[in-house]
Amino acid sequence: MSKEFENKINIENEITSILTKIGENPDRQGLQDTPLRVAKAYGELFEGYKPFEEIVSIKEFDLENSVEREVSVENIPFYSMCEHHLLPFWGTVNITYYPAGKVIGLSKIPRIINYFSRRLQLQERLAEQIAKKINELTGAKVKIEMRARHMCMEMRGVNTYGSETVVRCEIV
Repeated sequence: MSKEFENKINIENEITSILTKIGENPDRQGLQDTPLRVAKAYGELFEGYKPFEEIVSIKEFDLENSVEREVSVENIPFYSMCEHHLLPFWGTVNITYYPAGKVIGLSKIPRIINYFSRRLQLQERLAEQIAKKINELTGAKVKIEMRARHMCMEMRGVNTYGSETVVRCEIV
């Protein structure tokens, strides 16, 4: 039995246990397949724990350094899970980088964002991990602005529906 398959079965069993502990009947019609669906969803939602190279294929292009350039990709959507409450947070990322002899394909930037967002995260750490990876691949100065809504703030605790948290970071 593969480790991944074994983990999926363990997650199913734990979800069944949670449903029972909150007072639900995991055998009721609407919940019968819920543990399996949650295990499958977690496999996708937490894909960012796999090795980077297994998930994201990066092609770098050499660039003549005859002029100073600024490359921006904006309003890239992302979804992640708060590590404190296991609730979603989501928003958009604006990335600007200043190529230092190398660029990466534009489609790779959302792939990098998706990779790091598919983990239990803090918004601040997520922005930093994305910036560091782009810097590592290109040698470029990277600026990030990440805006997000957090369900842990909106549906519990302070109930601040619609509030956004903005994180800005820069890697030189």
